[in-house]
Amino acid sequence: MASYLIVNPPGVTGKDERAVIVRDGFSIFGLCLPLIFLLWHRLWLAGLIFVVLALGASILARSTGIAILPTIFWIVSSLYVGLEGKYLRVATFLARGWKIAAIVTAGSLGEAEAIYFEDEGEDRQNKPAHPPIDWAPADSSQALKASQGPAIGLVNPFGGRG
Repeated sequence: MASYLIVNPPGVTGKDERAVIVRDGFSIFGLCLPLIFLLWHRLWLAGLIFVVLALGASILARSTGIAILPTIFWIVSSLYVGLEGKYLRVATFLARGWKIAAIVTAGSLGEAEAIYFEDEGEDRQNKPAHPPIDWAPADSSQALKASQGPAIGLVNPFGGRG
């Protein structure tokens, strides 16, 4: 199961069919072809920065004689775009005034879209997602036993080593 971020255009308060659904996670396409990934998703500024830095790494390698510098740049930038490329896309939408409407966990893009656009008869905001939890211990003797030992085993909360 993956997380999907649903981003609505500016000025939209409810569910809108113009919403963009972006899967949160690693991008193989961004890892293998980072510049094409950036341009495909209309991340023009990030693509321009990528080209300028690649040219800079190439010029620096030529002037200093460090031939591996462009390869190191390519590996690091590919990893960055693979790991953060989809969030760059969401950040671009947010910078343009779009709002994150929901985060949906689903098995596929179609399932995430169905979950987001489903018509529930009841208002989900009025219904708690989980039943309330009673955090009070069953009796006071159990609470005393739990607080006497070290929490993780490293340091006793009363100052001594556990």
